Amino acid sequence: REKTRQLTRMSDRVRDINAALVDSNRIKDRYVCQYVDLSVYYISRLDDLRRMICRQAKTESPEALIRRLSLPQNSLRQEFAEFYRRFDASFLEIFPRFIEQVDALLLPEARIEPRSPRSLTTELRILAAIRLGITDTATIAALLHCSIRTVYNYRSFTQRHSRPDVGDLEQRVQL
Repeated sequence: REKTRQLTRMSDRVRDINAALVDSNRIKDRYVCQYVDLSVYYISRLDDLRRMICRQAKTESPEALIRRLSLPQNSLRQEFAEFYRRFDASFLEIFPRFIEQVDALLLPEARIEPRSPRSLTTELRILAAIRLGITDTATIAALLHCSIRTVYNYRSFTQRHSRPDVGDLEQRVQL
């Protein structure tokens, strides 16, 4: 009987491990598809930009072209807004309970409220990057187009405001 119970426990453990592996593979497959989609989108955008520059270089003076290319701030903001929208949507598709899982690790007064249901705040994007295995502050800052100080401040804030029983918040986020 004891051997049967041990065998049953081991069988249950193997089943749980297999389920976790299947889930992990599903997440990786989805993330790869999202990455490919995003890459194709930006390659297309770069090609459109290249064509527009070539067309304008043929019809405008070099000074006019330089003036036009010197004013991309609104366009750049729009591109980052689109990147954030796509990142948030794909991340939340892969990890639909991420926000509530993070909130469960934080003190009630420090819970992070997203601006809309399918978007992440900067704090949540930083934790999302950590969840994806990106832990270097400079890399996160480059990915999210913000300063290293901003990333450091948000990381410190969330760690300071985690529940006492959580321990290392970032380590828990990675699980």
